Amino acid sequence: MARINYPTDIKEQTVLLDNIKAKFDADGADSPIAEMLISKGIDLDDDIATGKIALEKNNLFFWYEKSSHLICQKRNKLIKPIMKHTRGIFQFLKKLYTLNFKIVGYWGASITNTGKIKYPKSAREKMELIISINEKNDSYDKTPSPLLPFLIQNKMDLEAEVINAEKAIALDEELFFANSNSNIAREQRDHIWAKPLLHLHDIGNFLKSLFRDDSQELGVYGYVVVEDKKVEKERTVSIAWGTNKLGLRARVGSILQNTGITDLYLYKGKGILGAAILLKANTEIILAKGYSIFSIKNLSSTDFGQFTYFPV
Repeated sequence: MARINYPTDIKEQTVLLDNIKAKFDADGADSPIAEMLISKGIDLDDDIATGKIALEKNNLFFWYEKSSHLICQKRNKLIKPIMKHTRGIFQFLKKLYTLNFKIVGYWGASITNTGKIKYPKSAREKMELIISINEKNDSYDKTPSPLLPFLIQNKMDLEAEVINAEKAIALDEELFFANSNSNIAREQRDHIWAKPLLHLHDIGNFLKSLFRDDSQELGVYGYVVVEDKKVEKERTVSIAWGTNKLGLRARVGSILQNTGITDLYLYKGKGILGAAILLKANTEIILAKGYSIFSIKNLSSTDFGQFTYFPV
């Protein structure tokens, strides 16, 4: 059975709308979709004008998204060496205070009763660790700091580390606003474009029923008609740090795989509500009943996530 392969990219969708309008204008009063447009309250000129606004929001979305990538790269470039040095410092302090390792906590670390140091996940909290270390180190004004031998041996300048940490924190704030603006632009684009996109499907379905014996006639309007059976195809999705993918559709019993390097959280339905299922990196689950519509959240503050599934 023939089906319409609707474009998923908004730019291609606006091109399809332009093609429909051109065919409609060429047919004039004899257009087979004239009465259908009236009955549905569809104004193609209004939809085209709306499409231009939606495209502006789409361009803004991609601009902010690109900015987010660049800011994240700059931030992470600062964070990586600082965290390497921070871990080295705490390992040194643990060995120094072997008999009373809890003292390490006075340097800003969170340490368990078994002596395991728990490092924070957020970029800001990671950078605040090196700032705490520097403050504690400076508090030894009358006696030498116990950290001094390590700093000398490793040629480490804590003041310089703090400067870079503060730069990373500032970049993290920039990243938050870039991500927020990106999400706002995307939501505005989707909201603005929702009705014209629905109209594209309404017109396509009408033409398909009109030309039921010759579905290729839809090609004149710009629609792509596929005669062969739709093949189930795996889809790979990237998900930015601290963001969500909402309302994804998949077949119950199909596989959802976390193919990225960070843990993801799976929610039932169209939103981030209720209990979540932890999907650790490089693991997979079979989507159970109730998860034909699902949402994914990436709680990492530094890493992109990635997952694959079979959409329907």
